Amino acid sequence: MTVVRAGQGAVLLENGEVLVAGGSSSTGVTAAAEPYNSSTGTFTVTGSMNDARDQAQLTLLQNGEALIAGDPEGDAGCTRSFSRMADGP
Repeated sequence: MTVVRAGQGAVLLENGEVLVAGGSSSTGVTAAAEPYNSSTGTFTVTGSMNDARDQAQLTLLQNGEALIAGDPEGDAGCTRSFSRMADGP
């Protein structure tokens, strides 16, 4: 993991990778999102989410995208802000 964090969200993608996104790091709430490949034991650096999120929930949609919802920038109780990330090729 390139950004060490706690409170991150995670979801299993169709390609077998686990997308880890958001959470709190030593520098605050992060917008980092990184797929983890269990066969190689490595994380891949990807683009960041539009908003940093802590304690967010990730859900895999039928079209293969991951929906990340809730708690932008650690504002407890906010569930109205959403971001979407596409599953990589």
